[in-house]
Amino acid sequence: MDVNPAVFQHMDKLPAHEGLCAEILLHFRQQPGIIGAFVSGSGAAGKMDRHSDLDLGFICENREMREKIWRQRFHWRLPNWFHRMDADHIKPYFVIYLFEPDIHVDLCFYTREDLPSQAGGPFVLAWDQKALLRGWIRHVNEPYRTPPEWSAVVHEDERFWTWMHYQWSHTNRGEYYDSAMFMSDLRAIIEKWHARLNGSEIFRSRRIEERGDTSFIESMKATFPLPDCESLKNSYLAMIEIHNRQRAEIDKMVKPEWKTSTLAREKITRLVQEL
Repeated sequence: MDVNPAVFQHMDKLPAHEGLCAEILLHFRQQPGIIGAFVSGSGAAGKMDRHSDLDLGFICENREMREKIWRQRFHWRLPNWFHRMDADHIKPYFVIYLFEPDIHVDLCFYTREDLPSQAGGPFVLAWDQKALLRGWIRHVNEPYRTPPEWSAVVHEDERFWTWMHYQWSHTNRGEYYDSAMFMSDLRAIIEKWHARLNGSEIFRSRRIEERGDTSFIESMKATFPLPDCESLKNSYLAMIEIHNRQRAEIDKMVKPEWKTSTLAREKITRLVQEL
């Protein structure tokens, strides 16, 4: 059975990726119990470059066959790899390989009962041995939208200000490294609100530069501090400024009944300014 040439459509200027992809697909096409395969990620969506991963999924006939294939993974005769890692802590039956010269490849194994959803799309079938995947591929490649969900916004605002006070206290104590580490949790609220204000529930950091969101990137630069008091203080103030601006936009759009008082916000801001 031939491999669908569409899986290589975004690799025409990347001969190393295209050749490696073909070899891996051929290897697993010859394995008993694998009834289908697909390409996802940038290999399916486009915008591949020499640093792009290859994301390959293989559909096994049943769970027993998948277990058998997975147990053999240390003996696969794959070409020219120099490092591998089981990544089933991320999702089941997932392994990562690094191939010469420097290509990262994700391999994941599925059955028809646990195929990926639209959120992971788009997908391009490499082969469908028993013609069992047509309904799935049609469904998962339909447009996928995650409309903004504002029901938690009041609690997220409470959390932002509580955590900001937490950050102030730990920075005041001299716990700079820990404070810098914790900034990602505060950033996550700002990022989520940014996504919602732009019509989506999910904030996607991958390739954000290519999507042209330059003003947001510029505003967020100051929120990545060094582990010292002055840098942390400036980051907190930058976060407060962004958060307040977002809050005003949400006021116009959603009109939530905020539970964090103006007095509390002003007091926490003053504490940060006094660091």
